[in-house]
Amino acid sequence: MGETRKKRMPIGISNYKNLIDRNAYFVDKTLFIRDIINDESEAVVFTRPRRFGKTLNLSMLYYYFSNSGDDNSYLFKDKKIYKQGERYTSELGKYPVIYLTFKDIKQRTWEYCYNMLKRDISRMFIKFIYLKNSNVLLATEKKDFISILEGNADATAYMSSLELLSSALEKYHKEKVMIFIDEYDTPLNAAHTNGYQMEAVDFMRGLLSGAFKDNSSLKKGIITGINRIAKENIFSGLNNVKVYTVFDDMYAEYFGITEPEMKEMLLNNDMELTDEVKKWYDGYRVGGYDIYNPWSAINYINDKKLQPYWVNTASNDLIIECLRKSDNIFKDKFSKLLNYESIKVRIEKEMTYEMLDIEDNIWGLFMNAGYITLAGENTGFRDYNIKIPNYEIQLEFEKIVTISANMTSSYLYDMFQALLENNIDLFVYRYKLLLMQVMSYHDNRENAYHMFMLGLCVTLRNIYTIKSNLEVGLGRSDIIFIPKDKKYHPIIMEFKATGKEGIDKLAPMEKPAVSGNTLDSVDDMDSRNTPETLALETLANEAIKQIKDKEYNKVFEGKGFKDTLLMGIGHHKKQCVVKTEYLKI
Repeated sequence: MGETRKKRMPIGISNYKNLIDRNAYFVDKTLFIRDIINDESEAVVFTRPRRFGKTLNLSMLYYYFSNSGDDNSYLFKDKKIYKQGERYTSELGKYPVIYLTFKDIKQRTWEYCYNMLKRDISRMFIKFIYLKNSNVLLATEKKDFISILEGNADATAYMSSLELLSSALEKYHKEKVMIFIDEYDTPLNAAHTNGYQMEAVDFMRGLLSGAFKDNSSLKKGIITGINRIAKENIFSGLNNVKVYTVFDDMYAEYFGITEPEMKEMLLNNDMELTDEVKKWYDGYRVGGYDIYNPWSAINYINDKKLQPYWVNTASNDLIIECLRKSDNIFKDKFSKLLNYESIKVRIEKEMTYEMLDIEDNIWGLFMNAGYITLAGENTGFRDYNIKIPNYEIQLEFEKIVTISANMTSSYLYDMFQALLENNIDLFVYRYKLLLMQVMSYHDNRENAYHMFMLGLCVTLRNIYTIKSNLEVGLGRSDIIFIPKDKKYHPIIMEFKATGKEGIDKLAPMEKPAVSGNTLDSVDDMDSRNTPETLALETLANEAIKQIKDKEYNKVFEGKGFKDTLLMGIGHHKKQCVVKTEYLKI
């Protein structure tokens, strides 16, 4: 790539000119400019996960095409685009470019969101203040132009602001206009989370329609975001928009770091691409390319520490919401992903906020946001094999599972630490507290408890290989824990649930010493023996018997283990009884 060795990593630099002027390390993606020029689409939407280079690429396009008056040719003369010939270099500095970013529009109310939108549009107009005293604006247009500049226009004027500005710029410069909008979906995500979605969608639909629908002044429109929001929600009537996502081959190499680029970056810093680096930050598969997370890659090279970087860069509220709303069919598939398996799912590529509880839409959100990636060949038009891309995302999902269940990671750690230390009473005590806090009083399905425990087990995945619904012996077990180190016991868990009505008293429990915080209602828990408790004990004993009768323990034969911890758990709503037994192998 012709880079001088030991250039600094461009951490936090998303402005192309700043990056080049500071002589920071640049992965040459300038052939993106060539492909944009060749693309006949009038408007293009690019969706990629956060911190995957969208803003830097859009900034690069701005400095290439903009006729702002500055000579930006020095920013590109030693780059790949400059070797492509006059067809492409003749476009340098040719067009008026409107650049608008919504990256900071994350307010909790529509009033504050609308004020921020008005502010950003007004600031964008200030860059073209020379139009105010030109002869290209009609009297009514000048009135709207000035009111937008001063921040006191009405909503209609703001929604048609891009149409007004692009028309004026074309008349003034005698060239059609490029319109770039970065992170278009940020205000829509905030609107969904905070309950003002209708107002935000109406405004954004009006703004984008004015910019891109039948706009005779438009040369090219480019929009970036994370999610591909359904056309009927935001791009209604815009038939000239072409969308490129992580499912598409075109432009795949321009977002993220390809493996050859990663090797070159590491070489620049006297480092090598090891299996551990690949484990942490590789794994994305887009258009035939192995793609590394660029934010994590440059931070790792800068810090020389393998640790999570990308996961701390933005809110994951939508992901958490989806996990909380998802049904047990989704949770069963999700648990396989957490167990490092690839699975086949159907994915809805266009996101509809009102349908985030539907499985196809959840997988689409996860894919666009970078939490899962393609694994192998597609199996159909909407059917895909997917996996969690790397260890960094695996850790993030483990954290999200605990948050979605309204618990702390430290509480979960203490609960399973008790199990590892053979303190079964403390483990059971903490598990019962979680049932009280998290499980729905109306959810009495055996599979619901199975999935709940499977989600909790994420904290053990460095110690155990966890298998769900594994076909073994004479049946299919619920959850099997296979130790990665012989110092730990193998564990088999089997779940039972009763639908008996009228059980409204808590199962008795002894109260062992507990470290850390517990629920405020612990002291109110009933510790008396009841007929209902005996019923749950019967269920738990049946679960233990099933493990033995079905010979689930055979999975550990010949593996060097001495005995297996059997756990039978009987449930009813927020109550449970746990029976345990050690079985020699």
